[in-house]
Amino acid sequence: MLIRWIFPAVLTLLASASAALAQESAGPADPIVATNILAPMAKSCSDEIMKRAHGLVGTTVLGPYQVTEMDVTRWGGLFPGAYATGTIRTLPMVTASALDRGTAGAAWKACLDSKVQAWRAAQ
Repeated sequence: MLIRWIFPAVLTLLASASAALAQESAGPADPIVATNILAPMAKSCSDEIMKRAHGLVGTTVLGPYQVTEMDVTRWGGLFPGAYATGTIRTLPMVTASALDRGTAGAAWKACLDSKVQAWRAAQ
């Protein structure tokens, strides 16, 4: 008698947990970070800033810029919990003191912002 009640209750809990898991993890990632669209844009901006800074007074440094993409999956039921998975992408970034006007990487970030806005507008 007790088995007839516990078994359907466990199935109901498992079904609700799997539905909650599917609902939480179904959120779309930002397509520009999730794909390799951002890396060529960053390289293009780095090349452009290096060319523009060539011959100007000041320092020009090529360095890394890290973008982190995180997904958090949550589930409920008898044992609720969550875990996070992530990816760190390293992009080429240029700081040029002659073009940045006091904020390191400002010219590179402005270039990348304009390329990302143009890409989003085309979508």
